[in-house]
Amino acid sequence: MQSLPTRRSFLKHAAWLPLAAAGFPLATASAAIAPIKRTGGSHLKTSLNAYSFLDLLNANLKDASQGVDLFQVCDFCAKVNFDAVDVTGYFFPGYPKAPDDSYIFKLKRHAFDLGLAISGTGVRNDFSLADFARRKQEVQLVKDWIEVAAKLGAPVIRVFSGLENVRVKVPYVRSMRW
Repeated sequence: MQSLPTRRSFLKHAAWLPLAAAGFPLATASAAIAPIKRTGGSHLKTSLNAYSFLDLLNANLKDASQGVDLFQVCDFCAKVNFDAVDVTGYFFPGYPKAPDDSYIFKLKRHAFDLGLAISGTGVRNDFSLADFARRKQEVQLVKDWIEVAAKLGAPVIRVFSGLENVRVKVPYVRSMRW
C-alpha cells in the first residue's frame, strides 16, 4: 500500500518544476495562431454620439446663444480626429418633427467637408404604449426619422422599445448572511 505524499515531499518535487518547464516549454509564441493579415491596417473607426454633449445641446435648443449645436459637435469631432459623428435626432431643432431637407443636407455637407461620416442617428420613441392611436404615432415618428437617416446617409438608426418608461416596484428584500 502506497502512502499519500506529504506536503514536504510535494514542495521538494515542485521546486524542480520551473527548471523542467524551461527545458520542455509546453507552448511557445510560435505555436500561437498567427494574427489575421490585413491590408491597410485596422478597420476600427471611431464615432462620437451627440448625446455626449447632452447638457450643451439642450441649452442650445432652449437658447441659440447658449451651448453648442450639431454643427459645433461636428467641428469638435473633426478637431479631435473622430472618423464619424452620430447626430441624435432629438437634438435637431423642432424635434420630434423631422427637419426640412435644407437643414439635413446642410448638416450632411458640413460633416462631409470636415471629413466626417455620419454613423447614425436615433429617436426618442415608446412602443410600449397601450393606446393604439398613440403607439401608431410612435411608429410614424420612427418612419419619418428613417427617412431623415437615409437623407443623412446614416446606416443606423437607434429605436427604443419603450421599456425605459415601464416602472417596476421592487419589493424590499432583507440581505442574507452566508
